[in-house]
Amino acid sequence: MSSYNKRISFYLILTFSLLFNISAQENDIKLFDEDTTIEKKVSTNDIDILNKYVYSNIASAYKLSSSNQTPISKDTKRLYVDLENLKTINSEKSNSIEVVIIKLLNENDLTQSIQLDFTTNFPNLKCVYISCEVKSSLPEMKKAIQKPKQSIKTYLGFNLPE
Repeated sequence: MSSYNKRISFYLILTFSLLFNISAQENDIKLFDEDTTIEKKVSTNDIDILNKYVYSNIASAYKLSSSNQTPISKDTKRLYVDLENLKTINSEKSNSIEVVIIKLLNENDLTQSIQLDFTTNFPNLKCVYISCEVKSSLPEMKKAIQKPKQSIKTYLGFNLPE
């Protein structure tokens, strides 16, 4: 094989490996199904779920202490909530919510348990994404996440600012 063909082959392999590689953010994501103490590898299907419900531009509502609260409308698919407001969504009910994103914003959040009791309030809920935005460890996070009342995919993402 000529050096030109070897070079082309190398670049093709490199290009395909880059195309099929997932981003660093997605590599930092752990999946918990029914047992919140056992993490699973994120599959291609999980990446599709995350792209659709977490990373895409869809109608969202916000229940965050640091920003304006926005109500859940009939078109709302994604709900952002921090731990301070997590208990308040137990009284919310919506058929439109498909993902709840729980934001852990400070070190105090890591000392609290993450209750997933609200999952039964959203019959069309596809997943829960816990966005840990402070330095933490996986064992620490596993202890904090409480088992949901229904079987729901629960993703944990470490989204530390660089």
